[in-house]
Amino acid sequence: MYTVGVIYESREEGDLQIINFVRAVLREKKDVALRERRGGDASIVDINASDVVIFASDGNGELGINSSFAEIVRALKGVNLAGRMLGIISFDGEETVSALKEAFHDSCITCYEPLVCEGEISEATVKKWVEKLLEKYKESINGRE
Repeated sequence: MYTVGVIYESREEGDLQIINFVRAVLREKKDVALRERRGGDASIVDINASDVVIFASDGNGELGINSSFAEIVRALKGVNLAGRMLGIISFDGEETVSALKEAFHDSCITCYEPLVCEGEISEATVKKWVEKLLEKYKESINGRE
């Protein structure tokens, strides 16, 4: 059993449909405990409690990510997240991906290929991305055993 934390925020309600797709995939998994928070409600504790962290954001804020993540970004300074995997979902393109990668840069977390949601993204696309993220995480822990 492992924990997947889904931390998300967007100013567009339509973006939340993608989070619903993520949620649906994770709820199907018998070996996954789902921990989810909106950006403003999340803390470093939520990240620390997760083996895999899916961070989803739009670019609404001076940091290039949603402004509700400001406290988490500040708290990430000096935190070691080695052994965990990060999946980034960007609702606004590559600039948001870059901002999130920068926020996690010093944490030693392994970053999986981001999902950039520009335009319509199908449920099948999201499901495939989540499945591959979980597969990569499992490969990484099997390599440590």
